[in-house]
Amino acid sequence: MKATVYEKYGSPDVLKLKEIEKPSPGDNEVLIRIRAATITPGDCELRTFKFPLLFWLPLRLAFGIFRPRIKILGQELSGEIESVGSNVIEFCISNVTSISKINLMRVYRPEGVFENHLSF
Repeated sequence: MKATVYEKYGSPDVLKLKEIEKPSPGDNEVLIRIRAATITPGDCELRTFKFPLLFWLPLRLAFGIFRPRIKILGQELSGEIESVGSNVIEFCISNVTSISKINLMRVYRPEGVFENHLSF
């Protein structure tokens, strides 16, 4: 599947469209085919990493000192469920969903959403 990734901080030129492995859902997870994703100011700030000096070092330690730890940006998505894990009973294939990364962070998914599929 394709994903927009960045492997260093900088201008929009650091964003690259790459082929990555398609995730597969675990027993308690669903796989979402992403149809739309937003670009937020937070994504741009994280990509450029221009933060006030007070926040710069703690954020750099959290997100990557020399290069980003999380290589796929994105915080909000809309899509449809493509497959479900064996223990999932609340969702079914073809359900349409819209998700904010705040909800994903509660689940454990730290990566972004600028990709074709998302498993969480």
